[in-house]
Amino acid sequence: MVKKMNAKLVFIALSVLLLLAACAKQAVPAAKPEAPPAPAPAPVVQPPAAEDTAATDIDNTNAEVDAISNDLNTTAIDDIDKDIAEIDNLDLE
Repeated sequence: MVKKMNAKLVFIALSVLLLLAACAKQAVPAAKPEAPPAPAPAPVVQPPAAEDTAATDIDNTNAEVDAISNDLNTTAIDDIDKDIAEIDNLDLE
């Protein structure tokens, strides 16, 4: 009885596989998705000469640093420097 059951199971499995193989051969190929249109080429822009932009960038950065430095309040730092100088002059021995 077990052999008969195994034979039926093998027969059913082979039948299903054969059915799947036949369906795959008859299947309509999937439609290929349309490719998106090619993007328009970007306009070519000539950058300014590298030396000019580098020099200008450096000049602008220096001007910004100078402006920020002039606005800083450095009195606290100066006071600390004075305190450190006094500590260095102390005779601790």
